[in-house]
Amino acid sequence: MRRLIYEDFLKAWSSVDVLLTPTTLTPAPSFKQFSNSDNRTQTSKHDYCTQPVNLAGLPAASIPVKLSKDSLPIGIQVIGRKFGEHDVLNLCKWLENRLEFPQPIVED
Repeated sequence: MRRLIYEDFLKAWSSVDVLLTPTTLTPAPSFKQFSNSDNRTQTSKHDYCTQPVNLAGLPAASIPVKLSKDSLPIGIQVIGRKFGEHDVLNLCKWLENRLEFPQPIVED
């Protein structure tokens, strides 16, 4: 199964250098939502977009891009070719510098 997933990604690399996908299908859950349910269920629901990349053994990073209507982070996943960590990190840095994601307020 892992080989088949990796081969699907190889097809994508014939026309692109990196892929941008959602990190999850929904905004981040609140702590209350997450603590009121089974961790295995939450994990499988929120890892839907990241599992194929992990199975294929490709470099990827997730960065927040905006806040939901409930002020919870929404992220995108940057996926690179095998051994393409440099491209992934460079694009993440470029995006972070331009998106101006709001920094959390830390109280002492």
